[in-house]
Amino acid sequence: MRRNQAKGFTLIEVLVAMAILAVALAAASRAAGLAINHSADIKQRVLADMVAQNRLATHLAQDDWQQGSFKGSITQGNVLFQWKEEITPTPNPAFMKIVVTVADPADAGHNLRRLVGFLVNPAYQYAP
Repeated sequence: MRRNQAKGFTLIEVLVAMAILAVALAAASRAAGLAINHSADIKQRVLADMVAQNRLATHLAQDDWQQGSFKGSITQGNVLFQWKEEITPTPNPAFMKIVVTVADPADAGHNLRRLVGFLVNPAYQYAP
């Protein structure tokens, strides 16, 4: 008696192949999810950088500003941000140091951007 040998895959081979495919698809799905989260985080950080740069540019454009701590909130790109500024003197009286921090109001303890700049003190008189 001759046995009819059919060509094809056995049930165990199909199950192993499906298990490998399931693991690969799960990993790809997780990678895609992380990429989406990372993209949203980058967008928020870029907008926070714009807020910090704008706050520094505001001080550069003004002729008078004062030392101290200031804070507020602003919408940039339809996203609400909280900003805080610390303006302090430096050892050189011709300059003032400004530190701008920008945070997400939902997580105020997590700074999205910190920008440090130096401004020329308008009250300082240069000697000729």
